[in-house]
Amino acid sequence: MIDVNEWYLQRRLQFVIALSRNEQSIMHIRGNPYQHQQGAILVVSMLLLLVLTILAITSSQTTRVQERMAGNTRDMSLALQGAEAAARNGEAIVRDLSTGAPPLWCSTLTTSCSVYSDAAFLGVDLTSQTDTWWNNTAKEFTATLNPVAGTKDMSSLKVDPRYTIAYIGCIIDDFSPAGSKPCGRYVYRVTGRSHGGTLSSEAMVQSTIVWRYN
Repeated sequence: MIDVNEWYLQRRLQFVIALSRNEQSIMHIRGNPYQHQQGAILVVSMLLLLVLTILAITSSQTTRVQERMAGNTRDMSLALQGAEAAARNGEAIVRDLSTGAPPLWCSTLTTSCSVYSDAAFLGVDLTSQTDTWWNNTAKEFTATLNPVAGTKDMSSLKVDPRYTIAYIGCIIDDFSPAGSKPCGRYVYRVTGRSHGGTLSSEAMVQSTIVWRYN
């Protein structure tokens, strides 16, 4: 006589063995589901690293461009300040050249003149002149009435700014015909030109000054 418990255990063992064989057969047919996923994490990690590298390079380039823009803005600001200082210097020279009579002016551009006639600049485009022209024709900015030759007065600039003074004409005090009355007020055009902290930036400022000498 077969024991019921023993028979049940044998049947259960046979079922487990059959189930195991079926699973092995199915895996053999389908293949290992994990073998197609080998290296997937590495590929994803490399892609993320590439994206982060591109973002870092882009951020670095943007920062570098912003630094250059800030430097150029500062350089142009220094150039403009230098040109304005040179123009104010030229105006002060006009006021101080003589207390009783207008200063004499030159009709041609030379290195020894402080004031030129307006005709001397006829056909001369000041904005296109080179540093050599300005050094030979214009006067250098001076911070004192008695400047020391070879000294630099504006330390923040690459070179000291320069200015030119042009006599434009005179204004009589009444409606008398020209020549019957002496000029009462004299009109000058002062042009200041300057570089910034480097020679790559340049600014120019012009002003008109009307002055009476008596």
